[in-house]
Amino acid sequence: MQGGAIKFKLWPSQLRILPLFLSAVYIFILKARQLGLTWLTAAYCLWCAIFNQNYEVVVISANEMLAIKFLDRVKFIFDKLPDWMKPHVYKRTTQLMHFGIEEKDTKGNMLINGLNSIIQSLTTTPKGAQSMTVNLLVLDEAALIENIKSIWRSSKPGVDSAQGRIIVISNAIKDGIGWPWFRQNFTKAVRGLAGKIQYLFMSWMDHPNRGPDFITQQKLEGMDDDDISMHYPATVDEAIEALTGSYFGKVLIRHKDFKQGKRGYLEYNDEGGMRFVEKNNGLMEVWEEPDGEGWRNRYCIFSDVAEGLGLSESVAYIFDRAENRFIVKSSSSKIDADLWALELIMLAHWCGDTPMIAPERSGAGQSTIFRLRREKYPRIYRDRKEDRTKKRVGSNYGWTESRDNKRLLSNALRAYLRDSKESVPDGQLIDQCSTYIRHPDGHLGKEDETKKDDCVIAAGGCMILHSTLPDAEQLWDTKDRYIITAIGRNITRMPWGSTGSTRDPWVE
Repeated sequence: MQGGAIKFKLWPSQLRILPLFLSAVYIFILKARQLGLTWLTAAYCLWCAIFNQNYEVVVISANEMLAIKFLDRVKFIFDKLPDWMKPHVYKRTTQLMHFGIEEKDTKGNMLINGLNSIIQSLTTTPKGAQSMTVNLLVLDEAALIENIKSIWRSSKPGVDSAQGRIIVISNAIKDGIGWPWFRQNFTKAVRGLAGKIQYLFMSWMDHPNRGPDFITQQKLEGMDDDDISMHYPATVDEAIEALTGSYFGKVLIRHKDFKQGKRGYLEYNDEGGMRFVEKNNGLMEVWEEPDGEGWRNRYCIFSDVAEGLGLSESVAYIFDRAENRFIVKSSSSKIDADLWALELIMLAHWCGDTPMIAPERSGAGQSTIFRLRREKYPRIYRDRKEDRTKKRVGSNYGWTESRDNKRLLSNALRAYLRDSKESVPDGQLIDQCSTYIRHPDGHLGKEDETKKDDCVIAAGGCMILHSTLPDAEQLWDTKDRYIITAIGRNITRMPWGSTGSTRDPWVE
């Protein structure tokens, strides 16, 4: 500490945190730099250890230097306490403080009596606090912690067993190895979709000695916008946005009214139709069930396709073209690409109006397209392309992910997000949009390999289909079953799967 010890008088922003420290089971704190939170957390860890018997505190930091530095703060505070408040210290090392009294039982065995409370400050390891029954776990500088996902998974059962709590603290270090995991869970907590996880954001303005010209001064001293968003964000949106700025920009601010859809899967009913079965770990999230009876071209389905190896996700959306909104998402990282075609067919059958299916055709998408054709689904999107050599227009099944096509798709989705009258219900889509950028070489895509853009591609593809298909048209009233309009054609309903033709039956 510069200038020696000072009185530990809490700022208003620090006072705001203490109730959550005392009550939250899991709390994720995203903060600007130099807000005194590490000192406050060190004091809280010490308070827990000296006022609770048989209490274990584990602090995990990104490296040994940070682990030692954290415990140094605990020791500094402890050493400044009045003597009457200090419990007996059994062991004190660079990364451990153990409060207790060493005694022998009647058989001569050594025991630790008294408080028998421990504060350990550890470096990162995939096992984290595994095999420990931890009352309080602190993950400090989470964006810098390697294997943080594994640490959380291995440590959480022990914490839960002790009915303990976890505090996760991070700056918005967007190029940090642990940032994607922290950001994902923080944004889920913001939307109320993270169970018991609570969240807190601390902006640069939470420092009482920073004036309104603080950011201007930082820029004058060489910090750029990316530096500011990482170290001194003013809002949650600024803290979680992509380093170079999202391609979708400020339009994302309009889309915060996320909805938790029903989770589940589809199965065939006794009549050969489809029914939705609710299940918490189902592939699908349903905000509104489709009802295409009596319609044509009301729905369309676009899918980004993955290999099914767990590295990326296959994602498909059902878009309601009559109501101009996304109503269903299906996603999986473990289904083989050819079997994913069967999921798409079930989605289409559920819609009831034989919607156009457009799978992305590169890589694994070829397997999906082959299976769709083998199953004789009648409406598969064909990407038309001019063959200048043969002087004719050809077509390929599926959507080709070229730079030009991706730009068209991205532009179409951005226009939809700008003009839509209601908020997109899928928080994961908006999340991915926020880290979807224009790269220095001009191509559009996810910020880096730690991010995803599967939802962006699938949603943007729906916009391409929506703009190229004929307008949604109601053929008959679903109750009275009479034709409302035929637009000069003889309308006959084409049963799903009744033909092997992949030509659009409604478009010449």
